[in-house]
Amino acid sequence: MKIISFYLPQFHQTEENSMWWGEGHTEWTLVNEAKPLFDGHTPLSPPLNEYDLTDVEALKWQAKLAKDYGIYGFCIYHYWFEGKKLLHKPLELLLEHTEIDIPFCLCWANENWTKRWDGGNNELILEQKYRDDDAEKFFNDILPFISDKRYERIDNKPLLMIYRPELFGIKRCKKFLSDLDGLAKQNGFDGFWFMASNAYDFDRPIEYGFHGITEFPPHTLWAKARKLNVDKISQRADFCVVSMTDIIAKKLWNKNESYPVFRGVFPSWDNSPRKAYSHGFCFDMSQNEFETWLMDVLDWTSAHNPR
Repeated sequence: MKIISFYLPQFHQTEENSMWWGEGHTEWTLVNEAKPLFDGHTPLSPPLNEYDLTDVEALKWQAKLAKDYGIYGFCIYHYWFEGKKLLHKPLELLLEHTEIDIPFCLCWANENWTKRWDGGNNELILEQKYRDDDAEKFFNDILPFISDKRYERIDNKPLLMIYRPELFGIKRCKKFLSDLDGLAKQNGFDGFWFMASNAYDFDRPIEYGFHGITEFPPHTLWAKARKLNVDKISQRADFCVVSMTDIIAKKLWNKNESYPVFRGVFPSWDNSPRKAYSHGFCFDMSQNEFETWLMDVLDWTSAHNPR
C-alpha cells in the first residue's frame, strides 16, 4: 500500500507573492494572521517549526518525518502558466539533492491564480491559458523530474495528476494528454499514467482521456456533510462548520464508481486562514473518526486496487 500526501510548496518567499500580497508573504503569513471565528475554534498553528522550503534541511526533515509515520511519498503541486513557473524552487531543490530519499509525483494545478484562492475569474492575478503547443512546452519542463529515479511510475509510466481537467474542455484535454503520451514514449517511457482529481465534482475521467480519479477531499463531500450551528465570534465571517461523523460512519465517501479511483482522506480541514470571509469551511472530525476513515479506505483500496 502506497500512501501519498499532497504537498503545497508555498512555504517560502517568492518575488511574485511579495509583489501580489506584500513583502515576504508565504503561507505562514496567512496561518499566523488567522483568528478564531466561532466559540471553540482554534486555527491551526505551525507544526513544530516555521520551515522554509528553500532550505534543503527542511526538505530532508519532511522526508524523514513522512517515512517515520508511514507516508510513502509526496504529490507536489506544480504551478505552470504557458512556461512560467511559480513556487518551483522546492521541487528543483528536491531534484538537485538526490540524497533526499522520498518518492514523488506531480499534480499540475491548472487553474487561474486569484486573490480569492478559488481558481476562478474574479480578482484575477495570473490567468491560466491553453495553447496548441502547450504539451511540448509542458513536457520539456517536467522531463527532468519524471526522469528522476524517485519519480513514481506505474508500468514505466510516470504518474501525472491534473487538478481541473474540465477547464481544458474534452477535445483539448484529450489532445493534450495524447501529445504528452507520445512525447513520453519518444523519451524511453511507456507513456504516462494520467489521473484527474475530482475537485469541483469532476467525474468523467475516461471521457477526458485519463486512467481514473484521484480523490481530493473534501471536494464531493461538502453536500453530504451535516452543517453545525456555531456561535460566530465575528459576524463578518462567511464560514461553514460541518461534521464528518455521518460521512465516516455510513461510508458516504464510497460512490461505487465505474472507473479506477485512488481514494483520499484528510486528518483535518480548516481553510479559514485563506477564506474566513469568502465561504470557507471547517470540517469537524475526531482522531478516532479519522482513524476509522483511513482504515476503511485502506481496506477498500486492498479490495479494489490489488496492484
